[in-house]
Amino acid sequence: MTTDLIIASAPPEQAGAAAAVSETSAEFGGALGIAVFGTIGIAVYRAAVADAIPLDLSPAAAAAARGTLGGALSVADQLPAGAGDSMLLVARDAFSKGLHLVAAISTIGTLGLAVFSAFLFRRVRTVAQSHSQAPSTDAGS
Repeated sequence: MTTDLIIASAPPEQAGAAAAVSETSAEFGGALGIAVFGTIGIAVYRAAVADAIPLDLSPAAAAAARGTLGGALSVADQLPAGAGDSMLLVARDAFSKGLHLVAAISTIGTLGLAVFSAFLFRRVRTVAQSHSQAPSTDAGS
């Protein structure tokens, strides 16, 4: 919808440039969203996992467990049964907390943008509406 709106609002001779700007903006927005939401998710994960890492782990293993869920799963496989199970439980819960927070932020943002778009685009007329409502230019009338 946005691409159609952008291209339709550009003069025909600049439609290619408008499409390129639209595509570049979409790609940039997607990459920025992944970076921001990924940063928020990993921050929540690391904060939740930090206290569950056993003190006797090597610095490399502790960094791997704090870094990603996959790292925590690898470290948990190397720990004794009780400590490994505890690490798995905490790491999975931390990952879920980060994912839920990012999903909530995304939902709120999406709803906000939907309301904003509905408010903003209710005044936008299509090209067909503009032509049908244009005043007549007949000289004989």
